Amino acid sequence: MLSKIRKMMRADEGFTLIELMVVILIIGILMAIAIPSFIAVRNRGYASSAKANRSTAVKTMELYATDHDGSYVGGNAAALGALETSITFVDAAGTAGQAYVHGQAADGYVIEVLGRDGTTYTATKAAGGAVTYLPN
Repeated sequence: MLSKIRKMMRADEGFTLIELMVVILIIGILMAIAIPSFIAVRNRGYASSAKANRSTAVKTMELYATDHDGSYVGGNAAALGALETSITFVDAAGTAGQAYVHGQAADGYVIEVLGRDGTTYTATKAAGGAVTYLPN
């Protein structure tokens, strides 16, 4: 008699449909809370990467000017790429993560880095002034 009861109990093992639906609902709620946080962290990472590339490009341009008597003229993608290989310098804007250098003059330049988040991070040095970073 006891063995029959045990066999019947083993046959009824498992989860009901309601229990499974409740678990799926809880997982869905947790995902709805977590996914926006993960996206925000990813976007901050993209911004940090672009800002780091911009900073490296500015330092490379300053190094170029030091080697050329303080002039930024000729500091194009090829010349800067020979000095710094950790980032890619380009002669035209539009590719994420690459430094676009333009507007070189004897005393100034403009560097733009397109972030993977779609934001353009700019560093501008005007005549005799400090480098201005937008956005910070």
